Amino acid sequence: MAGTFPIISYKSQPYISYKGKVSIQGKPAPNTDMNLLFSMPDQGIKIHQVKTDANGFFSLRGLIFEDAIKFSYQLNDPKIPKEQVQVIFQPDYSFVPLKKSLPENPYSLVLRNLEDEPDSEIQRYAITKNTQSTINEKATLIKEVLLKGIKRNKTQELNDKLSGPLFRGANETVFDLVNDNNSAQGSINILQWLQGRVAGLTLASDMGNYIPKLRGSTMNIYLDEMKIDPSMVSSVSAADIAMVKVIKDYFAGGSGGGSGAIAIYTKRGGITGSVSDSTVPTKLKQITLNGFDKEISFVSPMYNDENFKNISQDVRSTLYWNPYLKTEPKESPEIQFFNNDDAKNYKVILMGFDEKDYAPVYYNETVK
Repeated sequence: MAGTFPIISYKSQPYISYKGKVSIQGKPAPNTDMNLLFSMPDQGIKIHQVKTDANGFFSLRGLIFEDAIKFSYQLNDPKIPKEQVQVIFQPDYSFVPLKKSLPENPYSLVLRNLEDEPDSEIQRYAITKNTQSTINEKATLIKEVLLKGIKRNKTQELNDKLSGPLFRGANETVFDLVNDNNSAQGSINILQWLQGRVAGLTLASDMGNYIPKLRGSTMNIYLDEMKIDPSMVSSVSAADIAMVKVIKDYFAGGSGGGSGAIAIYTKRGGITGSVSDSTVPTKLKQITLNGFDKEISFVSPMYNDENFKNISQDVRSTLYWNPYLKTEPKESPEIQFFNNDDAKNYKVILMGFDEKDYAPVYYNETVK
């Protein structure tokens, strides 16, 4: 009642965080401006400016990327030779140590008798691992054939190239400004161009800025998957925009509930009309930062194909996995998969969100 709330002593880290230290001739560089030039896979070059504190340290927080990224650094002061500048990075993770004894464990480690047969679960795991290796090898061959025989939609290719896994939703509308929608190039504000092209989208004026609303609820705006204020949209030229995505429901990278979002993606290296990667200074020092594990797509055998018929025993525990199962209105979705050699019961797990009020949906049942 007095308005006093408990203080959160240990806050979770915002995605990936790194702490860096800038030194000039071995001495800390306090209150120094520095440019970081990030070279991200399939996303071109991004420039980020940081400033060190009184001890020469700076932090990078809220990073979201897979595998690894490379970047170069350069001080804003041209009088300082780049050979005298050194930047050291370390992960900025905060771990709270356990301040009590570990719980007692009734198990104890014993030496294994070499004559003993492995447990059935271990044997099953070894067979599944060998089978999966065979599947991956065959899947690579099949993928090459598909790439030669199928012409993918250019808009879908652009969406796969620009948007990350967290910024994908089942109910999304993609506007391709590279291969289509030439009328957008003459728009002063991309939000004005979207009005009338997305059902339920309206614009409210606030101090000269346009606030997008979806059925009365304010939508968040993201620029290259970073949340921005609506006032910044007018500073982005439509000629520099490659794609606009309108997501009408909840998605993993969003914040503020399920009111939807508008994601604006600028042109990058490899996209028509964008700046080539050749503009990156090649003589600057480069550093590599590690990110999240790269997403590996689930591959299942297709036994109607000759390449998979030589698998002797299939004991896979997961028969079908799809993190982006799309459904059509008034139609029951169907999935198809090949069974393994010994399955009699199936455990079906479904997770998602209700289309009406975006409530979480969870289903976990065993089907005989």
